[in-house]
Amino acid sequence: MNKKIFCLLIIFMIIVSGCSSEKVIENTSIIKRVKVQEIAVDEHDIFIEYNGIIISDEITKLAFKYSGKVDKVMVNDNDKVEENQLVMTLDTNDIIESLNANKKDFELANSEYAKALNSFKYIDDKLKKMELLFNEGSISKNDLDDIKLQYDIAKSNLQLSKSNIDKANIGITSLNKTIEDYNLYSNINGEIISILAKEGEMVQAGYPVVIVNENIKKVSFGVTQNDYNKLKINDEIDVYFNDKVISAKIVEISNLPDKESRTYEIKAQMENIDIPLNSIVKIKFSDKKVIGALIPINTIVSGVTDFVFVVEDGKAKMKDIEILNIVKDNVIVSGIEAGEQLVIKGMKGLKKDQEVKILRWYYEKNNWNSNRK
Repeated sequence: MNKKIFCLLIIFMIIVSGCSSEKVIENTSIIKRVKVQEIAVDEHDIFIEYNGIIISDEITKLAFKYSGKVDKVMVNDNDKVEENQLVMTLDTNDIIESLNANKKDFELANSEYAKALNSFKYIDDKLKKMELLFNEGSISKNDLDDIKLQYDIAKSNLQLSKSNIDKANIGITSLNKTIEDYNLYSNINGEIISILAKEGEMVQAGYPVVIVNENIKKVSFGVTQNDYNKLKINDEIDVYFNDKVISAKIVEISNLPDKESRTYEIKAQMENIDIPLNSIVKIKFSDKKVIGALIPINTIVSGVTDFVFVVEDGKAKMKDIEILNIVKDNVIVSGIEAGEQLVIKGMKGLKKDQEVKILRWYYEKNNWNSNRK
């Protein structure tokens, strides 16, 4: 009898326990822990993007006036240069030898001129005295004619000596000018694009040896017909290169499309910009302005429509949104209001009208963990 009662008690306890478990499961409500961000609605620019290339329309080719052997090259490719900066020289040994020879000729001509001048002065003085004697009848006409001949010879020698001085002086001046022309200077402020001659090489007169472009650089890019009318002269655009953002002003707009790409070339000017020529850059310019909220792109859930979760009265609510533009890892959207609490963490498995608990989160060891402070 006791055994029967004991068994019945066990069965009763099992049944009661089972009923209790079922009731607990039925009444349990899972509260989702989430992180939220308060929505801000602002005006945003919608940008159009193109790729461009850095160019320079102002390129100067520098050349020597004389043929010769390159002595020194003072610059390298991509160096910045200023106007009148020395960039290359020719060997001047032969010119200096000629210059020294002309200087010796000049010294000799000066010495000869001094002698000729003394001789001329002596004969000139003698002629004047002989003319007085002839007028007094003291000397014959033959004596006077003889001194006149000596005078003409002395005068001719003096003129020849003076001519030799002038020739030597002209030679020296010319050679000095030639030596100066053996130095090559930049005629603009700019950047060295290419050096076409090396030290020790022979170059021809007039043959380009250095190519320089002005500091003023331009960016060239092509736009489609749809975007062609969105730009005009003097509009400013942004040029992105590595971590730099540079402002440029549009200076040229082509009226004819490229035959192959069917795009219209646009040129915008930049000044004193340290971007190498032929560099590929990104171009951005504003198309229009929109009003919306900037939110993380990973908060959007795609279904029949795009939507996000917001928290209202402790519950998750679905909000249909419209994507207006994508900005890196964020999107500009409409459909949510300023001040609403956007769920940015904990969306996985979240359901409409599910109760949520807003928590502060921190990142630790590659896992998101709740912090109940």
